[in-house]
Amino acid sequence: MSQVPVTLQFGKDALTDEWLEEFREQVKRRKVVKVRFLTGGRGEKTTKAWAEEVAAKTGVRLVDVRGFTATFEAGRVRPSP
Repeated sequence: MSQVPVTLQFGKDALTDEWLEEFREQVKRRKVVKVRFLTGGRGEKTTKAWAEEVAAKTGVRLVDVRGFTATFEAGRVRPSP
């Protein structure tokens, strides 16, 4: 997964409808998407918290969070037992 390039940045506008739509489109095309969460866009939340919110709003699986970068892959999130 480390060889997948960052294809989307999460900035100061946070989770807009347009950003979420672009994210969904990239997941459809690429299957694996990396997002860099810029400092100005995170506010008080951690990168992991934002990544979990993106996953919850889009139904895409969150694979990994390292530093300010999160990796997602196509496929529905499985509910916890």
